[in-house]
Amino acid sequence: MTETVHDHPLGDINLLRPLYSLPLVRKVVVRERAPVSAFYWWKGEVEAAQEWRISYMTSTDRLPALEAWLHENHPFDVPQWITLPVTGGSEAYLSWVVEETHPQ
Repeated sequence: MTETVHDHPLGDINLLRPLYSLPLVRKVVVRERAPVSAFYWWKGEVEAAQEWRISYMTSTDRLPALEAWLHENHPFDVPQWITLPVTGGSEAYLSWVVEETHPQ
């Protein structure tokens, strides 16, 4: 699983739709009702913004391609890119993610 943030509550739908046909992800979760207040150092100043977290469910071997795609298509100059290890979960769900990101 990996996460990024976006400055719009639904992210950019154009940023999300192509991921399914590549296939880099099989589920995207946008936390549109729970923006976070982000404070960060940018170009010599402290900036503040509201951001919405986006989680991508994918298989480990798809992470490099997803990261490259995100950096090329995300509207931020330096988009947040965090990967989180999945240490457990429903075997059926985890198998579905792997199977669907590797279509025959």
